[in-house]
Amino acid sequence: MTKYRIVRVENHLTGKTQFQIERQKQWLWMTSWTTELGLDISQNGPVGASYYDGALYKLNKIKVNNGQLIRRGVVDKPNKGNI
Repeated sequence: MTKYRIVRVENHLTGKTQFQIERQKQWLWMTSWTTELGLDISQNGPVGASYYDGALYKLNKIKVNNGQLIRRGVVDKPNKGNI
């Protein structure tokens, strides 16, 4: 089971606060936290929101779908004779 957390990041230079989602990663006995979430989409920077509720909404979407945010399926075109 992958563990996630929401971190509050404050930029004192601009005065902005952002809530970012981090994933716990492990290697042998060491653990650390990273903003690379291992999703099936290209991730340009950290995933988060300017409000805690927005970050929590995105985190719930990631957990429910197990990091698979894109669903693919084959759609067959019906033959003209079968209509």
